[in-house]
Amino acid sequence: MTEEQAPEEYRQPTQRSRWVISAIILLAAAARLYRIGEYSLWLDEVDTLYAGLHQIYFHPPLFLFATVAWSPLGINDGMLRLLPVLTGVLAVALIWRLTSRIAGRQAGIYAALLLALSPPAVHYSRELRMYVAMIALTLLSWSSLLSYIGSGRRGALAGAVLFMAALLYTHNYGVFVIAGLALSVTVLPPFRQSAKRALLAMTLTGVIYLPFFLSVVLFFSTRVFKAHYWAASVSWRSVYDTLLFLAGSYEPPMVHRKFLLLATLGLALWGVIRCPRRELRIVGLFGTAVPISLAIGLSLALPTSIFVSRYVSFAIGPLLVCAGAGLAAISARSRRLLLAGGVAALQFWALTYQYTNTFPEGPTLAIRPRKEFRQSAAYVAQRFRDGDTVAYTCESGALPAWYYLTYRNGLPTGHLVDLGGEYHARLSDKYNLDETVKQYPFIFPVPIDQALDGYKRVWLYATQWNLEGAGNDFYSKHRRAVIGWMKARYTLLEQRPFYGVDVYLFDIEQAAANPPSLTTGVSSANQQPPL
Repeated sequence: MTEEQAPEEYRQPTQRSRWVISAIILLAAAARLYRIGEYSLWLDEVDTLYAGLHQIYFHPPLFLFATVAWSPLGINDGMLRLLPVLTGVLAVALIWRLTSRIAGRQAGIYAALLLALSPPAVHYSRELRMYVAMIALTLLSWSSLLSYIGSGRRGALAGAVLFMAALLYTHNYGVFVIAGLALSVTVLPPFRQSAKRALLAMTLTGVIYLPFFLSVVLFFSTRVFKAHYWAASVSWRSVYDTLLFLAGSYEPPMVHRKFLLLATLGLALWGVIRCPRRELRIVGLFGTAVPISLAIGLSLALPTSIFVSRYVSFAIGPLLVCAGAGLAAISARSRRLLLAGGVAALQFWALTYQYTNTFPEGPTLAIRPRKEFRQSAAYVAQRFRDGDTVAYTCESGALPAWYYLTYRNGLPTGHLVDLGGEYHARLSDKYNLDETVKQYPFIFPVPIDQALDGYKRVWLYATQWNLEGAGNDFYSKHRRAVIGWMKARYTLLEQRPFYGVDVYLFDIEQAAANPPSLTTGVSSANQQPPL
């Protein structure tokens, strides 16, 4: 059904609704901009820029290229993150447009409000990663494909092909969105016409995607499937865990997340039941349930899990389209407004955990705490002199240190040091991609004596993956072992703790007093605590 054929309530917005959506967009911008530059870039954010600069495609290149193009404007961390912020605000306008078209004006307003304050959507709108772009491109793909199937216009076909191809070039999980879009034509009448138009759109999209698929995807698939990929193993319970993430993100307590999940799913189901438009049911089923199930099912079938909840963040849009329709379907205005306000309050409450958890005074929970890379790197940069080098104990600190020390301050690139080859063996087992990891010289493990050879002093940048763990994981042990190895051999000139990062300065030319005899290896090196 085209827009012209739709009832009055599904047509162009009124002046009042434009004022309301403008206010919601401002709210979305405020939620995403609040203290956006207060915390350091972390590993994955820096990797987005580095991979784009050096054309390393663990992920497809579109958002990586966009980041590189944006980076000259990114004079500080907040400005660099402005790219996902703008994309996240755009997604709010897009969900309003799509939901208004298939479920009515009121539903569009409510869906926009829910996405404006959605904890995971806000989270990834504040992080230099491609996940919020997936949300926006998923909404664009659904809107343009439904428009093309309903109207047959060439402009709509061009838009559908463009946005679906852009989605595939943004993240490998875009293939599950495309699969949901393709399967949706099985219930779109008339079937023959819908299937014919969808087949044309999918074929053109595949032609555009084919060069990247042949050159990169096949290359990685032959190697990743032989490695023990870092993602946790999955089961069908992962569906529940993923829905908890889509409704409440990571930071709030579990009870809070369950309330958000109950409210979001309840509204989405009510919208699917009560909304008369077939397109809404199609978006809900084939935009959320089908692609998530396909992603989990494939991960179960493969030798190693490749499923991570944030990879299916694209499902936030279709889920909230249905939830917005559910709010609009509540007949009593007072109840509708009360429930909308209640859900928005729950979302805002969840955001307070997110804000606290990502700033120096946090975290309130042991969930993805932000390490203070910026200040620790500034401390090193101000004291760095000729004859110095930098060494890292974990890749979680090596990439951010490269960004702040080398990219921002022009210092020489350091090395991730290795004891007895154990870090290299772990990294090789994790990715089975030595030839690609070598493109990251600062995270390719180098034997510690080789990394320090020829230098006078070394700045040891000591980090680990999990600040709140028991300290018995490999990264904690490796960190302690490297610090112990250095203290046993060289004179410690100074040390400075930052949040999540410990900085040590050693004089390599001056041996430590009475150095003990140590072997090189995580399991046998001195496990002396860092501080």
